[in-house]
Amino acid sequence: MPTTQAQSDGNLSLQKTELAITNFELRFAEFLNAEMVTTPTKNVNRMNFEELDLAQPNALKLSLSTDQAPAGFSKIWSGMMFIEGVPANVTAWRKN
Repeated sequence: MPTTQAQSDGNLSLQKTELAITNFELRFAEFLNAEMVTTPTKNVNRMNFEELDLAQPNALKLSLSTDQAPAGFSKIWSGMMFIEGVPANVTAWRKN
């Protein structure tokens, strides 16, 4: 499947970053991973998505990597993202 990229503001909270990913997934794309990017004007999270043909993916949940896994979710990615302007180790979970 083809992939596409999107960016979110690095100053967003964890919950708002999760919402940005979820909103993008409504366009029939599934979150794959992210990387932190510093531009001359701000910090952003560059996120990669796999484009899907048919149905929406299962629910996504972000947590700090120090948090416990949410019940009923499987880990799909872990890495660094800007959260509220600060680098943070984040884990993405997909509902089973």
